[in-house]
Amino acid sequence: MDFSLSLTLNRTKNKFAIKDILSNEDLFKCISDDHSNINDFDIDIESDHWLLLSTEDELIGCYKVETRNSSHIEVHTNILPKHRKKYSKEAGLLLYEWVLSYERIMKLTVTIPVIFNNVRDYCLHFGLSDEGLNKSSIMKGGKLLDQWVMGITREKISEVLNGFN
Repeated sequence: MDFSLSLTLNRTKNKFAIKDILSNEDLFKCISDDHSNINDFDIDIESDHWLLLSTEDELIGCYKVETRNSSHIEVHTNILPKHRKKYSKEAGLLLYEWVLSYERIMKLTVTIPVIFNNVRDYCLHFGLSDEGLNKSSIMKGGKLLDQWVMGITREKISEVLNGFN
């Protein structure tokens, strides 16, 4: 299935491109906790998969994919704010295609600070379900917040992609 009309998704080891995306002030406020500094952010290009989203001439964002075990990944989405409205759906579908290209991946999870209802709604739209709450797990705005844990299985990813077809 090819849902992409204008975006590409490719693994990258280019720390400069990743840092360029993550250092966007508005994005970094969303993805970091109160005590994080972009200059201290560890971009591990060996253990983690960094998937670069781009058009022919512009960086749109990236996904950080962390392996939890041989069948489970955790994904961190980093789409630049100015591109979210236009590319979020296409980016999500490309990620799902990427997941299905790896037979060993059976489960994808995400964690979302509870102040980001819009992100939770986006995940629900893409078939992720609530799997619990990581209590008091991120400091944002001077408050220790909970984070939703959401997940989706490989089987459900296939169903979601078929629904968009």
